[in-house]
Amino acid sequence: MKPIWQSKTLWINLISAVLSGVEAVNLTDTIPDEHQMKFMVGLAVLNMALRFLTKQQVTVRA
Repeated sequence: MKPIWQSKTLWINLISAVLSGVEAVNLTDTIPDEHQMKFMVGLAVLNMALRFLTKQQVTVRA
């Protein structure tokens, strides 16, 4: 098992959540409107790829 902070899937989803949150409160135009759909599809594909590449379980306890 590996610590959760070493999970690529966790980091990708955390970055996505931060970008989405910034976008939602209109602090900045982080992702231009014409690229938002591409970003969402790319994120879904990336998550699926990481899921298939996952070989180890993660644990919250180190």
